[in-house]
Amino acid sequence: MLKLIFCIHRNSNMTREEFHHYWLVEHASLVKKLACKLGAIRYVQSHTYESVIADKANGARNSALELFDGITEFWWKKEEDFFPQGSSVNDVFSAQKQLLEDEKKFIDLSRSVIFMAKEFEIYNENNLSELLS
Repeated sequence: MLKLIFCIHRNSNMTREEFHHYWLVEHASLVKKLACKLGAIRYVQSHTYESVIADKANGARNSALELFDGITEFWWKKEEDFFPQGSSVNDVFSAQKQLLEDEKKFIDLSRSVIFMAKEFEIYNENNLSELLS
């Protein structure tokens, strides 16, 4: 599985609540509208929240980075799927441009980062019991 991962900081003019609402409602609607042009088989938003577990984990690692406000993931099975059948390169780039224009409304792009990753599943709920026995 291939993923585009976007670690996001919100614009400084938005509260955390405003940011999460815009991202989950407005931006997600746009992503759904453009889904057939993007070729991704899955789109996920992970919204960060205050957590003792995260605080302890960061403290144990002496993490000094400012926490992200969320992470977006687009998933593809293979690179060829980046340009889905029935969509031209221009269609894909036009969809990406529309997303970028909307992202400028709620994301601090200068402090956010995008990278590609290959997923390697180590375990899941279906094989966890095997690992514990």
